[in-house]
Amino acid sequence: MRRWYSIRARLIGLAALVFLGVGCASQQKLSTQVPAGFDLSGNWILAPELSDETPDLRKLQSRGDRKELKRGQLLSEGRAGAGSLMFITHDFPVLQARHMAIEQNVDSMGIEYDRGGYRDVSWGERSRDLWDVYSGWDQGNLVIVSQGHNAQVKETMRFEENGRVLVISIEVDADGEMVTVVRVFRRR
Repeated sequence: MRRWYSIRARLIGLAALVFLGVGCASQQKLSTQVPAGFDLSGNWILAPELSDETPDLRKLQSRGDRKELKRGQLLSEGRAGAGSLMFITHDFPVLQARHMAIEQNVDSMGIEYDRGGYRDVSWGERSRDLWDVYSGWDQGNLVIVSQGHNAQVKETMRFEENGRVLVISIEVDADGEMVTVVRVFRRR
């Protein structure tokens, strides 16, 4: 019996090292210095004619439900089980947003979504709920990478038309499925 616990402890330790190694390896080196002129502050309205259709959230959620993961189970397991498409739709309201109000300062930004959601993003690394989040700039674009156990979401924000248009590309890799959505917003 004692030997079983020893083997189990070693396997858990090895799994943790592999998990941490995978998480670190997929990190992107992002600058935390806001580029001159990159200010997201203001009100943004969805340009539906330029945006991809909103993903069918019922389909995404039903795919997640098939995995039989429940949020309560994930919370009780700690950070070990952060993936699943059914959480993506809740944790990333930009997928459904038609309006965003953004406040940006030197080290963070806050985003209020039309459906009542709010998100605080700090430049650099931090944990948010079940996600490890890395945010900063790469080649003049704001990149936010959120990683969980079974999922990674990469949001890339870039300006067009001299800052009057905000293009957000959302790449979701969750539960072995890839979903990419582009949302375009105009500054009001």
